[in-house]
Amino acid sequence: MTQAEEICNAIGEEAMVKLCSAFGGEKIYVPKRVPITNRDTRIKEEFVSHLHEGATCMAAYDMVAHQYNLSTRRVQMVVAG
Repeated sequence: MTQAEEICNAIGEEAMVKLCSAFGGEKIYVPKRVPITNRDTRIKEEFVSHLHEGATCMAAYDMVAHQYNLSTRRVQMVVAG
């Protein structure tokens, strides 16, 4: 399997088309981890989403912590930050 096929399998065909349109033919760096600022923004959004769905604060913290493989305390710090 080529590297391009592996990327397509990992991100899906639609995302691969966008990636090729934006960066086709160029060398790009792919970080090992999602930048923390992006992750933190998503954590805050998902926390609020769980609250809107009726979860308690602690349940929302726990669900997000489980999803991101973080401690509940770390999620609380991100949400507060």
